[in-house]
Amino acid sequence: MRVGFIGIGEMGIEIVKRLSEAGFDPFVLDRKGIHSQELAALGIRSSSSAIEISRECDVVYICVLTDQQVNDVALGEMGVIAEMHGGGRIIVHTTCSPLTLEAMAREGAMKGIQVIDAALSGGPRDIAVGRLTLFIGATAEELEFVRPLISSYAEVIVHAGQVGCGQRVKLVNNALFTAHIGLAADALRLGHDLGVTEEVLLAALPHASGRSFAVEIMAASGSLEISTAAVGRFVAKDVRVVQDVAGLMGSDLGVLGQVIDSPFIQEQIMSKNPS
Repeated sequence: MRVGFIGIGEMGIEIVKRLSEAGFDPFVLDRKGIHSQELAALGIRSSSSAIEISRECDVVYICVLTDQQVNDVALGEMGVIAEMHGGGRIIVHTTCSPLTLEAMAREGAMKGIQVIDAALSGGPRDIAVGRLTLFIGATAEELEFVRPLISSYAEVIVHAGQVGCGQRVKLVNNALFTAHIGLAADALRLGHDLGVTEEVLLAALPHASGRSFAVEIMAASGSLEISTAAVGRFVAKDVRVVQDVAGLMGSDLGVLGQVIDSPFIQEQIMSKNPS
């Protein structure tokens, strides 16, 4: 199985390392040559051409940053789908609109190319130790086909349904996580008003019924400010995507949206992380 990888950022580089360690010999797009020395030192092949990777590989990963980048890489006359041979697979790790994945799946089907929606939850450290979580949108057969690959860096693999469903689960998760940040921030404000310090609350809440992953991150970092700066840049883009998708599908974020629209989230996360 020849494996290609497009999108070698903070997450991508760690996935590529795990794939290499598992013996899959990934062929990596490094268009600007930024990682060439590091990849060469690890014995990982690289190319400056997405077309070369698409034509040579049986499975191509896409792990870029935005929905538009997924469109640019995958679709169009010189995209991965156009250049890849029939029978190939595309694994998408980018958090993007499920509608984008569904459009890719339709175009891929015309060439016999399968698209695997593999939304991820976790960070580079989780990948490095093989403990990433994946929400998979694909048929059961396609999931089993790619399982040897994704199991090299993911511990929890949830089959969410058809293509697009993995992204839907990820978007709901990130909307909830962002709302948890807003709620925790307001809880700390309430504590201050009641004469309880942030330090005391962050020592207490992770062990009480009001705990959440957001609270645990705040406690581990030592403050609301530090934790918000660390995670905000990852969730702001996803919040915009889920807002857009919910609107297109005739839904809304309900109470989650009210918290996300709060001054704290808008000022400390959304305004500092423009799309």
